[in-house]
Amino acid sequence: MFLENNIWFHPVNIIYHFKRLEKSGELIPGTNSYKKAAEAYVTAISLIGLTKILNKDFWLQIVSDEEQSPDIRTGCYHKLTRDNDFSYQDVEVVTYEQHSKMDLIDFLCNTKLSKQKAYDDLTTILCHINKITLIPSWIDLNQTLLGKKLKTKSPVMIIGKSHPEKEIYKIIQIYPTIDLQIEFDLLNECKKINQKEC
Repeated sequence: MFLENNIWFHPVNIIYHFKRLEKSGELIPGTNSYKKAAEAYVTAISLIGLTKILNKDFWLQIVSDEEQSPDIRTGCYHKLTRDNDFSYQDVEVVTYEQHSKMDLIDFLCNTKLSKQKAYDDLTTILCHINKITLIPSWIDLNQTLLGKKLKTKSPVMIIGKSHPEKEIYKIIQIYPTIDLQIEFDLLNECKKINQKEC
């Protein structure tokens, strides 16, 4: 069982080690190990934002390619329900890169939201926007996706930097409803989490 056999990492740990390994050249872009690490890194950043919104500690697990899906598994404790009640969420990560020619909605519909994919409604689609681009309003994105009459009701979240130099990120759920919107300074939030745990 995955909850017993695999390691769960704190998002701050993933962010620190990804930056360190990338800077040292130990993570090489274009390799499978880089892709897996980048998926964990983007998910970790999103979990820092969700920690700020929901005031919960999250953990993540890098899923083996042998499982095929999901890319990442996340989890948190719901102590209000009962002690040690750990719930998890499957996450599929996709990156909207500089070379992506389609608009954001078409890109999503041709990748993680395509009819060939069969994610259940509990799998979150996390789209990392890694390009300089103008994004339509959240309402327009939501209405356009609703108009596509997608088979899936998987939550779709987008995340990207909102400042050209600082590590300030925005995250928001755009489908099936607009939810969980926040802008946050990644380094400041990581420092707050570390201080809280000391």
